[in-house]
Amino acid sequence: MNYRHMILAACLNLIWSAGGCHDSLVEVSEPSPVKVNQSVLGKTGNHLMGNILFETDRDGNYEIYMMNPDGSELVNLTRDPENNDLAASWSPNGKKIAFAKYPQNEIWVMNRDGSEQTRLTNNDLEEGQPAWSADGKIAFYRFEALDNYDIYVMNADGSDPINVTNHPSVDAQPDWSPNGRKIAFVSTRAGNADIWVMDRDGSNPVQVTNDPADEFNPAWSPNGQEIAFRRTSGGHDIFLMNADGTGVRQLTSNPGEDAVPDWSPNGQHIIFAVDKDDIYTINVDGSGQTNITKDLANDWRPRWGKH
Repeated sequence: MNYRHMILAACLNLIWSAGGCHDSLVEVSEPSPVKVNQSVLGKTGNHLMGNILFETDRDGNYEIYMMNPDGSELVNLTRDPENNDLAASWSPNGKKIAFAKYPQNEIWVMNRDGSEQTRLTNNDLEEGQPAWSADGKIAFYRFEALDNYDIYVMNADGSDPINVTNHPSVDAQPDWSPNGRKIAFVSTRAGNADIWVMDRDGSNPVQVTNDPADEFNPAWSPNGQEIAFRRTSGGHDIFLMNADGTGVRQLTSNPGEDAVPDWSPNGQHIIFAVDKDDIYTINVDGSGQTNITKDLANDWRPRWGKH
């Protein structure tokens, strides 16, 4: 892997190393079911529905946690001290969670309370960053060869994985449009890391960002009209744009690294991580930025579910 692609892979979180982990398959103990509030009243008076998933190392290794939109009632869902659990994604009905387990480099699924953790992929290839579609398919990246990552789509039980990019570049970070007809993703096929959009079967790929800076972490708005993403020009900040790439506007301007954005179910707020330290929310007009984790651990990759 050349130096530039090593940097891009690191930014894409495709390279993962963690001391103390090993490659052996371990049994995951089944946690007891937990109850979590379904909504809280936000400080602005908006009724913020749903729960937020994120990964954190507050227990020593990375685990998937769930919390309310105000940061309250944190629950460790994975409870696996032998591995790092990352990149959680809600199923359409909110009853299941897909995630990646490292260093096994495989996709897993569990119930929303952390029970019945089940391995979906099982091979010698690196796989990660799962994302559910509206009709229950799961998109993910697979490491194919040197400098080559492709996006696959499989059934919710792990069967019938299909390569939908099949391109000799780095294609990763898939995110489905709300209607399940499109996939936004990051690709280096034009030279640097840009946001692209393709049909769900991989046809009609269209480059929607074309900036000298790198762009990562595309996230569709609930109405499918906008995409949030991270741009590295002059820093690492969150931007919003129309789904066709027009109307780009900067949302955050913090001195640190703002990354991995996602939308609130009502489309009025963006959740994101700052410096891989804390999780923040912000209104889509750029006001009301709020730290909702406020701890010394590394908190990363929040995903806001509507259920």
